[in-house]
Amino acid sequence: MATEMSMDTMLAPDPAPSSGPHPALASPPALGTSEVQDQISSEEPAIPEIPDTALTSETDAAPDHIPAPPMNPDKAPGPVPGSELPPAPLLPDSAKNPSCKIMTFRPTMEEFKDFAKYIVYMESQGAHRAGLAKVIPPEGWKPRRCYDTIEDMVIPAPIVQVVTGQSGLFTQYNIQKKSMTVGEYRKLANSKKYCTPRHKDFDDLERKYWKNLTFVSPIYGADVSGSIYDEDIQEWNIGRLNTLLDMVEQECGIVIEGVNTPYMYFGMWKTTFAWHTEDMDLYSINYLHFGQSKSW
Repeated sequence: MATEMSMDTMLAPDPAPSSGPHPALASPPALGTSEVQDQISSEEPAIPEIPDTALTSETDAAPDHIPAPPMNPDKAPGPVPGSELPPAPLLPDSAKNPSCKIMTFRPTMEEFKDFAKYIVYMESQGAHRAGLAKVIPPEGWKPRRCYDTIEDMVIPAPIVQVVTGQSGLFTQYNIQKKSMTVGEYRKLANSKKYCTPRHKDFDDLERKYWKNLTFVSPIYGADVSGSIYDEDIQEWNIGRLNTLLDMVEQECGIVIEGVNTPYMYFGMWKTTFAWHTEDMDLYSINYLHFGQSKSW
C-alpha cells in the first residue's frame, strides 16, 4: 500500500486566543473536537481614498496626532454599511486600532448582505491591523438548514498527524489514511481515545495540548473540496463571495482549488495546522459550522 507523507515544522507559540463558531478572517490551526468548517481565500477589497489598506502594511507615524483609543465596533463612531451619516474624517493608519487587537463585529442582517462593503467597513475600523477579525452573523442567519444529510459524505484522504520533538520545537508528519465518511469520523472524534479532555478553561486546555502533543496522533479530514452551504444562501456564501477571484473562474475558466473554490476541514482534538500566510497574501475566510470552538 502506497503511503503519501508530507512534513511541516512548527514552533510552540505564545498562548493564542480562542474563538467560537463564527466566521473569521485568518489562517488558523485547528484544536477543536468534531468540528467542520468551510474555508476559502478572499480577495482583499480596496478602500477608496485610504492610502494603505494591506494586512501586512507598516504602521506610519502620525505627526501632530495623538492615536485614538481602541475602537469597539459595536460603539464605534462613524458610518456603518447602509448608514446615511456623512463619512467620518480619514485617519492615519496608526490611529485605527492602534493596539492591533482582534476585533469582533456583529453586523445586522441588512449589513450582512453586502460582503465586500462590510469588509471595507471592517478595514476602516482598523481590523486588518491585527491580522484576524471575528464576525458574528446576525441572529436567525443559517448557512445550512440541516446537517443530518452530511453523515454519508466521504472524506477522501484523511491524515494521521504524527508529531515528534521536544522543548517547543516539533515536527509534524502527515500520513494519509483510507477514506471514511463524516459519520465514521464523528464517531472517532467523540470516542474516548480522541475526544477533548476535561479542562477548567482555555489556558488549562492549551497546557494539556502542548503536554500531550506527541501522544495519540489525531486524524484530520483536511482539504475536502466543496462546501456544505445550502445553494440558495446569498449572504457570505463561501462558494460565491462575488469578488475578483470569482471572475477568474467565471470569465477565464481558471479554477484554483482552495483559492477561488472552497475547501472543508473536519477536525478533532489536537488536529493542527501551522500559522501561515495565504497565496499572494490574500485574506482567508473560515466558517465553523458545528462542533467545539476552534483556536487560533
